[in-house]
Amino acid sequence: MPNARAVQNQQLFAQAAAIYGQMGQGVPAFTGQGGGGRLTAHLQNAIRVGQQQLADYRARQRQQELASQMRAAAKPTPVPAAPARTVPETLQATLQSSGAGVRPRKSRQMRMQQAQGVRESNPLQARPYINPEGGSPMSTPFGSFINLA
Repeated sequence: MPNARAVQNQQLFAQAAAIYGQMGQGVPAFTGQGGGGRLTAHLQNAIRVGQQQLADYRARQRQQELASQMRAAAKPTPVPAAPARTVPETLQATLQSSGAGVRPRKSRQMRMQQAQGVRESNPLQARPYINPEGGSPMSTPFGSFINLA
């Protein structure tokens, strides 16, 4: 038959396990030598410390819940969208036309010059580069070709 101190230690351990279990922890281990009521004193101390830690743990949880509720209450509620408006007939006709979409900003002449390689330079200055007249070296501007030899 177990003695009275062993039964008391078992009850104290169960109480400490319930306290620390609520925090998701284990009961602190007893590292001393047994006998003379040292284990009982350790368990009683662990219960006292555990109760204080549990109170702090619950207080932190309450603070976190209140903070999250405050953040949720501070979020602006979404404003319902305005009812869809009808598209004006002129805009609708424009969008349905064959040339719908984004139109280029460059003129036709500019696009042709860019395709020829003139880009946006002055066509009068770029003419010798595009189609040099004659075939003499004097008809091509200085530096119009690169000698790769």
